[in-house]
Amino acid sequence: MEKINEKGKGLNNSGQSSVVDVDGVILDNNQVGSLDQQDKDVPRKESLENNSDEPSRIPKEHRDYPCPYIHDIKSNFERDVEIDNRASSNEMRVTDNKFFGRVFTVIGVPFEDVRYSMENFKFVNELVAKLPSGCYAAKVAQIEGVDVSVEYRKIPGIPSKKLYGKIAFDKYGGMKKNPEVKELWEVQAIFKGASEKGRFAVLYQGWKSVHMFDVDADYLMQKYKTLYGITVARNEFVNVLKSKVPDKEKKALIELEQFMTPAFEEEISNRYWVLQDLTYFHSKIQQECGQGNIHYMCFSGPATPLPSYTFVTQHVMQETVLSKCIQETRRLDKTTQNKALRNGPSTQPSTQPRATPCENPEWCKCNLVYASMIRHNSFGKKTKLCIPDKMGRLQNLDKHKLGDEYVVVECDSECGCSRNCPRRQLQNGGQKMLVIMCEDEARGFELVAGENIHAGELIGELVGELFLTPQQEGDPTGSPVAKRSKPNNSSLLDRTLQSKMKDGPFYKTFSVFNPNMAIVSRQIGNAMRFIHHSANPNAVFIETLSRLIHKTPIIPRMAVYASEDIVIGDKITAFFHASSDLVGNSHE
Repeated sequence: MEKINEKGKGLNNSGQSSVVDVDGVILDNNQVGSLDQQDKDVPRKESLENNSDEPSRIPKEHRDYPCPYIHDIKSNFERDVEIDNRASSNEMRVTDNKFFGRVFTVIGVPFEDVRYSMENFKFVNELVAKLPSGCYAAKVAQIEGVDVSVEYRKIPGIPSKKLYGKIAFDKYGGMKKNPEVKELWEVQAIFKGASEKGRFAVLYQGWKSVHMFDVDADYLMQKYKTLYGITVARNEFVNVLKSKVPDKEKKALIELEQFMTPAFEEEISNRYWVLQDLTYFHSKIQQECGQGNIHYMCFSGPATPLPSYTFVTQHVMQETVLSKCIQETRRLDKTTQNKALRNGPSTQPSTQPRATPCENPEWCKCNLVYASMIRHNSFGKKTKLCIPDKMGRLQNLDKHKLGDEYVVVECDSECGCSRNCPRRQLQNGGQKMLVIMCEDEARGFELVAGENIHAGELIGELVGELFLTPQQEGDPTGSPVAKRSKPNNSSLLDRTLQSKMKDGPFYKTFSVFNPNMAIVSRQIGNAMRFIHHSANPNAVFIETLSRLIHKTPIIPRMAVYASEDIVIGDKITAFFHASSDLVGNSHE
């Protein structure tokens, strides 16, 4: 059995209702952008009652660090020999080090901690969107190509130029019947509709659609096995969509997702090709972390804003936020250690049976960590520890109601279990195929299941900017879900907007680890930011404590689990707010 050691082998350092915003997602008045950070320590329950706070332990010079990167994220398409040579083929491989290679990006000055390792944190001066490995052709196109649709230029990390025309083809082309042997002809997408049987129409990375060619099916299945499998899964999803649509015109639009026509190849300025690039580059980023691929599809009118955000697979934070996480980790570890000492020596396995599916139940510390963690619930709300079964599925999530505080604690190196332990779901990442799709211009883009998902299975993780919010005040009911922000004169946001801040797809608060922390995914995030509100949801956000190596700081995370069975083609929804909280009409 493969064990996870303490050294962390393989870790790299590396508003209106029904109004669509520039990101292509519906916003309610209570779903707004990020707040200015205000660094205050987490109040304990008793200090809340006394209306007093603990003194801040963050040095004064580290407070109120400006965050211009949120509003002006640059793209860098320069050649990087190390990553460009790492994957000369476009084959989307699941990397061997996916379990160890997750890193959090920290904006600020690097620092060390005497107790915790900083190996899984990458310190940078500013957030820069880059292409994943194996994108040599796209980088060449950005230097030598021609401009494409202006919509490309709004999306961080997506090249705005393509190779096109006789000059580019004479330089990098070759025999039309055999383009796949050339270095710059790397397959991006595969479609039906080739002129000959046994061949597929192929879109190449970095080239405009007029340079698509028919390629032998056997060649694609052998050299691009993973990409070919993704194509098969996409076609299955498209067929399900077509079966649900009676309108012939809409069926034809859906069919273009799998069947290419010569006429459509000539429409080089069609926004369809922007979505193909989003699908390709974002899926490659997902695959590098061992997560499932995603597809972007739009069947509404051309006025629908395309998604424009920086795609990440782990949180981005400022150094002050990391400092706060270290403080909270110290507090939690100390409490857990004291509890463990009362239960006996830590060098001996527990003599009491533990309700845990961990591979190493006698040594599993997860339930003990939870017992320490619930002391941080500043609003006094009862919490429930969700324990997976042997298949890693959480149980009875269909009974989740507004205000319920569900928590998952995952194993770390102290449990002595392997990467296949059922209590390591978030560490392995969401494996499901997901589709970010727009069918209705009024609703914008929504998250849709690209395959069947069983109740209790992990769908993915909501990521974005990990943020320290203004001081919170509790809802009269005591529900952290309904808590609002006190207006803060130092915030860039309008005071009225601040007073309406609640949980939503762009703003998700924590309730146990630190109620002053939130995930803001308006400018930075992943597919989970496209989950819409519903009064009858099929998914639930669950605060998760997960760290691979015990000697690393805890970074609060938000997992998304299916609360009921979700079939391919179903929209994935969650309950964000009661209807009485809304201003104007809600969308579901």
